[in-house]
Amino acid sequence: EPRTRGTPPLRTGLTWLESPDLGAHPFKRPCPSLRGLPACRRLSFQYGQLGGPIPALEGLPNLVAIDFYGNQLSGPIPSLAGLPQLQEFDVAYNQLSGPLPSLSGFPALTQFVVQFNNFTGTVPSLTGLSQLQQFDVSFNQLQGQIPSLDGLTSLAEFAVAANQLDGTIPALAGSPMLVDFKAYGNKLTGVIPALAGLTQL
Repeated sequence: EPRTRGTPPLRTGLTWLESPDLGAHPFKRPCPSLRGLPACRRLSFQYGQLGGPIPALEGLPNLVAIDFYGNQLSGPIPSLAGLPQLQEFDVAYNQLSGPLPSLSGFPALTQFVVQFNNFTGTVPSLTGLSQLQQFDVSFNQLQGQIPSLDGLTSLAEFAVAANQLDGTIPALAGSPMLVDFKAYGNKLTGVIPALAGLTQL
C-alpha cells in the first residue's frame, strides 16, 4: 500500500498497550497524544520524522523508557512528574528548547540523553541518582557550572561538551565506574581533578 502523510495511528483508549513503536517513517508528522495508555512501559519513536512539541506525559505511571531520538521535535520538555519508574530518557538530535527538567524524584533513572538540541539554562542537579549510567547534554546552550558528581557510583558516561559552561571540573572520585568524560568546548577554568581510583577512565 502507498505510504501517506499524517498523524501516527496511535489513539487513546488503548489501555492494554505497553510498547508503542512509531519509528522510521518517511514523512514529517505531528507527535500523537499519549493519553489513555496506563499500561505503557516504553515509548519508541526513534527516527519517526515527528515534528511539533512532545505531548503531555501524563497518566503513564508505568513508563520506564522514552525514546524520541532523531526526530524534528520542538518546544520544551513537558513535565516528567508522575513518572516514578522512569529509567531511560532520550530526546537527542531534535530541535527542542527551554530549560532541562529537574531530575529529582527519579531514583531509578539510568540514562538521560538530550544532546544536539537548543536547551538553555543550567545543568540539573544529579544528587540522588545512584543508578545513573549515562548522562549527555552536549551540544546545547547550557550555562552555569557542572554539578557535583558525588554519589554517582554507577556513572559510566558523562558528557557536557560544546555548551557555555564555566567554573571548574568537579571531583570525579565519587564516580568510580566512569569510562568516558567529555567537557570540551566550554569556558571551564582551574585544574583537572585527581584521577586516582578511576581505573576505567
